[in-house]
Amino acid sequence: MYTELYSKHKDLKRYQGHLKDHQCFGKADYKEDAGVDEIVLYLNFDDKKIKNAMFTAKGKEEVFVAASVMCEMIIGKHYGDAQKITPTDLGEKLGLTKNKMFAAELAIRAFYNAIADKQKRETGDPFDNIAEMLGGYVEGYKVGDPKFEHEHCGCGAGLED
Repeated sequence: MYTELYSKHKDLKRYQGHLKDHQCFGKADYKEDAGVDEIVLYLNFDDKKIKNAMFTAKGKEEVFVAASVMCEMIIGKHYGDAQKITPTDLGEKLGLTKNKMFAAELAIRAFYNAIADKQKRETGDPFDNIAEMLGGYVEGYKVGDPKFEHEHCGCGAGLED
């Protein structure tokens, strides 16, 4: 049985959309015969605290709700503290059944990937690391070219000629 929090976030659009000035992003998807569920999470930080979080998503309602609630849970937290949130924590808050837990797992995986992206960017060579995170070199783009990154985060920035 879904919780009141689930119902509240079902129609909430506050965290949906692209964060144009994001400092990092994480993507996660879940493929099955019925289609693909996907979350792309964008984050901004104020020092080590998560200042803002927004997401774009495709798929089932539970995916959108899990991403929305996760955004609400992580904003204002130190990213180390936010990383302690588990799919089980998120799933329980939403009242997800066992066969719907994939949505919480997807949201948390997108968050962990965003944190990995942040940490990789801070180590010095973000474009190579993003290429690695996304599965390697993408044909048609040189690693280090801003077009490479923005093609994958979905914001469209840097794609103008």
